[in-house]
Amino acid sequence: MLRTMKGTFSRFIAIAAIVALGVGLLSGLMAMPIDMRTTIDEYFDRQNMHDLRIVSPLGLTDDDVAAIAAVDGVDEVMPAYMTDMFVDAGEKKNIVTRIHSLPTGQIEEKEPENYLNRLDVVEGRLPIQRNECVLVEGNVIDGTGPLSVGNTLTIAATNGDVSGTLADTEFKIVGIVRTSYYFSVDRESATIGDGTVALKMYVGEESFSQEAYSEIFATVAGAQALDSASDEYQAAVDAVADRVEAVSGARCTARYNEVKTDTEQKLADARQELEDAKAEAAEKLGDAEEQLDEGRAELEDAQAQLDSAKKQIASGEKELQANKESLPGTLTQKQQELAAGQAALIDAKAQIEENEALLNDKKQELADAKAQLAAAKQLVETLEPTVAEGEARLPELAAALPALREAAAAAQETYDAAAAAADLSGKQAAYEAAQSRANTAKSERDAAQAQVDAGMSAAGCATEDEWLATEPVAAKAAIDARDAAQVELDTANTALNAAQAEYSAAQTAVAPAKAALDTANAQLASAQAAYDTSSAALAAARTQLDTAKAQITEAEPQIAEGEKQLADGQQQLSAAKKQVLEAEKQIASGETALNLAPGLRRRFAAEHYDFVPAAVWAEERQKALAASRLDAGFEGFGFDIDPNAVALANANAKLAGVGDRCRFEVADVKDFAPRPSSIILTNPPYGERLLDMKAAQEIYRTMGKVFGQGFPHRYYIISPDMEFERSFGRKADKRRKLYNGMIPCQLYMYFKG
Repeated sequence: MLRTMKGTFSRFIAIAAIVALGVGLLSGLMAMPIDMRTTIDEYFDRQNMHDLRIVSPLGLTDDDVAAIAAVDGVDEVMPAYMTDMFVDAGEKKNIVTRIHSLPTGQIEEKEPENYLNRLDVVEGRLPIQRNECVLVEGNVIDGTGPLSVGNTLTIAATNGDVSGTLADTEFKIVGIVRTSYYFSVDRESATIGDGTVALKMYVGEESFSQEAYSEIFATVAGAQALDSASDEYQAAVDAVADRVEAVSGARCTARYNEVKTDTEQKLADARQELEDAKAEAAEKLGDAEEQLDEGRAELEDAQAQLDSAKKQIASGEKELQANKESLPGTLTQKQQELAAGQAALIDAKAQIEENEALLNDKKQELADAKAQLAAAKQLVETLEPTVAEGEARLPELAAALPALREAAAAAQETYDAAAAAADLSGKQAAYEAAQSRANTAKSERDAAQAQVDAGMSAAGCATEDEWLATEPVAAKAAIDARDAAQVELDTANTALNAAQAEYSAAQTAVAPAKAALDTANAQLASAQAAYDTSSAALAAARTQLDTAKAQITEAEPQIAEGEKQLADGQQQLSAAKKQVLEAEKQIASGETALNLAPGLRRRFAAEHYDFVPAAVWAEERQKALAASRLDAGFEGFGFDIDPNAVALANANAKLAGVGDRCRFEVADVKDFAPRPSSIILTNPPYGERLLDMKAAQEIYRTMGKVFGQGFPHRYYIISPDMEFERSFGRKADKRRKLYNGMIPCQLYMYFKG
């Protein structure tokens, strides 16, 4: 053998080297998985990676977070948001992006250990402000290379309205990160676009506006100390997962009821808004009808006033013509006749102005009514397709309900059978009884141990042996009682573990049937809700459509009648204006007869021209006055209860040169008795300076008694009190707005007798 080895030594060395190499390679291969597992486990621990991820199609609430946190074995809990969106980055449009939330509040507090799935910053920093984000390392878009820090990402318009999901729509990239959450290089599945996620980003949780969380991450107590690839780790996580699953049923039901209640409330609110809109539309239509009725009444009043003006103008024409044809009378008589004609003309012009304003108001009211009619027609055009679509869809929804009910009933029977076969209720009762026994045994053991500790303390002994030596009888009795309680506790815990295992096995056995039952019930509830909502919406749309059609049918003839009345009123106004022009010509003729220069009391812009001396204007005015016959029969009388005010008025009249025609006397309004053919203008106290409003209103009531029904004179009253007519006791024939100084007032006109 040795001789053979020496003869083939080089071959022997080669074979030995090959064997050593194989052994080394085999050792490396056997050691590498262990090292890789250890490295990965340390990385997961360092990143504080979650052990459990909980999701729900209905979203998760704070109550769900609290329920999961209360599960035995759950250590840390972190709720989070997640959504898929189209994102634009410069020339790159509609990038399918998965957006995760990040607890930026904890990052600002510089306590990264307090959140799960921690991020490693490769470049830049983590987001700490609104409108900031970080991207996961290795995001390559369409082969054009990665996005860089400093780029801006914008939520694409193709997403539609995202206000219910995101509070911000523009984010600045402030960092590139590495995360244990995305350990694989394979692309994630997306719910939009081509079905794959091209970009992964994290934003602050305050940038989300969702009402519910998308997911909840949790860690298992003691799991971090275990190898994440070991069976012990999986068993620990599975045990907690089962307990989480046990509470999920109640939480899902509660969440479903919450969503259902919220949806029903929103539906009720929408229905109420619809009813309010219908009531408002009906009210507006009623207002339009009332306005049209008022317009008709006011047009009739305007016609009556125009007829009265025509009679007054005709009477004035007759009087002027009679004066022209009669023998020359006294100058005073002709001046009185001219003054009467001028007064009638002024009243006619005032009535025409009032009627023109009235017609303009009616035109606006008619335009408003037409707009309301157009809105009703537009509503009909909008609702008819909606009603047709609802009528077509409702039978489909109704047809789907029986099958879903049968499926739900079958799922219930399957679940009941599975629960009975697994004896779920019995095993649950046994588990609860074992739990109660274990709790009782623990309490008794703890009480016995407390007695032992108390006895040792009273005896001044550090150990049980010392106490037995010092007080053998009392010590032995207490220690024996404690040991017996411990035996009972161990027995109870063993029974509890067995009962728990049986109960968990029963739950696992019925879990598929329970999931199928929950799914069937959810589908049935969703279909029923869709049917009820569609049915209610269709009924409401039908009612609204019928109401709008009825409004259109009723409004169209009213609008046509209003247009005809407006046209008639316009014609009447035109005729009245012609009559006023004719009356003005006749009055001008009367002024000529009295030799009154036109515009004698007016001022003209030409008076300020430099090339016409002011003396020329004064001279011509004096000539015109000298040629006029100014002995007209006008007289003015004023009354006030204050003697000082009366004396001052008389003095001012003399200074103005009209003291022979304007006289003022002390008198109380309750004793007022006007002279024949008088026109009364009064400006009673306002309650602003001299009296309070209550005293002023008392004067208004006294005036109402003096100027009672059948008062033979026209009178005009100025007052700022919006309730004047109520105190006076009679509505004015016409009203005009005016200002007395800075006080807004109304001129209340009474001329219909």
